[in-house]
Amino acid sequence: LQDVPLELELWLPASAAFLQLLPIVIFFHGGGLMSGGKNDLLFATWLKDLSIQRGFAFIAADYPLLYPFTYKDIISQTDELFKFISSPSINDYLPSGTRLNPGRIAVTGFSAGAYVSSIAVIHAHPKPVALLSAYGMGYDLLNDTWVKGNKVYSDPVSRGTFLDSTPTPTVDSPIFFDPVKGAFADAEGRWDSWLWLIVNGLFLDYFTGVQGISKQLAELTTEKERYAKVTELGLAQAFPEIFLSHKSNAAKFPPSFIYHGGADPIILPGESRKAFASLKKAGVKTELVVVPGAVHGMIDPATGQPKEGVEELQVQAFEFISKELTR
Repeated sequence: LQDVPLELELWLPASAAFLQLLPIVIFFHGGGLMSGGKNDLLFATWLKDLSIQRGFAFIAADYPLLYPFTYKDIISQTDELFKFISSPSINDYLPSGTRLNPGRIAVTGFSAGAYVSSIAVIHAHPKPVALLSAYGMGYDLLNDTWVKGNKVYSDPVSRGTFLDSTPTPTVDSPIFFDPVKGAFADAEGRWDSWLWLIVNGLFLDYFTGVQGISKQLAELTTEKERYAKVTELGLAQAFPEIFLSHKSNAAKFPPSFIYHGGADPIILPGESRKAFASLKKAGVKTELVVVPGAVHGMIDPATGQPKEGVEELQVQAFEFISKELTR
């Protein structure tokens, strides 16, 4: 994509039988769609370990990062990823006798990765048979939090210089913990700029590539008006909530397990609640767990560690998608 290679990392179970068709778990990382990497500090090691122990193939995949890329590139490259996984070409990279089963794919997304997972469900082929969304964004991008600014997040934010630069297109800007700042960061300043954008209600300008769209949407007062505006501008496919607002479309989603921190100030839990409500209304097998007091990443703010019970929740989520993969 614009001379930027997109890569995936693949882990295989040691116990795979000769010519056995392996179900696939695909992991999409977080980072606000603007930063992060498929194998950085926020990598879901627990999900990878459970997957290969259960006899599944596990894939962590790149996707285009916003600015200069936009949602259009995420859609197109997610579809290309699925085409590659289901094509004979992937066999060239597999040990002799190992085969993947493109008919049994579960997509998993953490934070911004949940947006990519939903895009895979809506636009990619073959269709996933299960979805796992963890503290995910992308299900309510046209509400006031996004178009007028996140008023819940209270930590200091800085615009930085990244948004004033002409960035090199990339699919990888790994997140790390900066001990000086005592916060997450990446080498280009993408994470800091993303936080500034969401607090100031300007994220959708960079997400869509249409400068000024956030202001246009903020001037509209109802969800219906905002849906109509982005549809008029030819942007409806960027927003999963528009797809899910139609019961017949929502019914096409696979069984889905959704969990979120009840005190998440970055991606508000209302996003997951809205997705859950749309899927339940359409009759999709869906579970939602909101953990009281947990902030983004399912962290207990009092300790800086995962909230009590999160490990059990992770196992519950995995068992949900595992059941769908082995039907």
